Amino acid sequence: MLNWFHRPSADEVVQAVQEQLAAACQKNLLSLTLYGEHRVARRVRVRLLIVLRELDLPALRTLSETFAGAWWRSYVSPMILSQAELHASTDVFPVTFSDMQRDYRVLSGEDVLAELIVPRSHLRWRCEQEFKNLLLRMQRAYLLQGARPRRLLPLLLASFATYRKTLRWAFSLVSSVDQEKREAAQPASAPPGLSSLRPAPTASDDAVLAQAAAAWNLDPVVLDRMADAAAGRTRPAPEAIRSLFVEFLYVVHQTAAVVDQLPDKPAMQDIQEQSP
Repeated sequence: MLNWFHRPSADEVVQAVQEQLAAACQKNLLSLTLYGEHRVARRVRVRLLIVLRELDLPALRTLSETFAGAWWRSYVSPMILSQAELHASTDVFPVTFSDMQRDYRVLSGEDVLAELIVPRSHLRWRCEQEFKNLLLRMQRAYLLQGARPRRLLPLLLASFATYRKTLRWAFSLVSSVDQEKREAAQPASAPPGLSSLRPAPTASDDAVLAQAAAAWNLDPVVLDRMADAAAGRTRPAPEAIRSLFVEFLYVVHQTAAVVDQLPDKPAMQDIQEQSP
């Protein structure tokens, strides 16, 4: 019997989901994959990638009935795709799948993320879009809330969270020559510009900020102040919030301009020149 006062652990949720989905989907379950962080605001939140061989109406109904009667449904955040949809969606969700590839564990079936190719061009486009959307949102926020700095602070911190996440993948586009060699070594039959971003970057967020600041001539002092504020190490005084907002806005502008100029595929001449 379910104890309503018991708060299940992520392991308990995962075990129950794994058993019930395997029984419900049977051979149609191609892969069940756990990815990302498993706790949001002190509450268990298990992120699952569910890939079915065929995702038709009967299969969707089976999943719906399984979730409807499960005690764990409120603890699970599922992404459900067919095998065909998975491979056709990397152009639409390049950052999402790249994030998955950083941290995941296969619970059942095949490792569908290991060989999933995220096109470099689509990742660059998505990062550029994120930075430019962020720039527009920050400019609008400053116009509407610039006279009220206390209201700017939560917007500033939320903007930095988006910036830092996107920067990780944007900066991976200018990673080592070894990575470019792997991209260049793809079969000749691969479509032009189709280059994999595996393995995913593993440097800490602070390290990526420092590396990007040095490589792209971004203001490291502004980025350090933003990182300190985001981590709760400091809290900007009301009179300093507006200036920090404008300074960070300029950093976002610079970053968007740099990403806009990144190539969509490796520079083949540079790779050949640096090859042994």
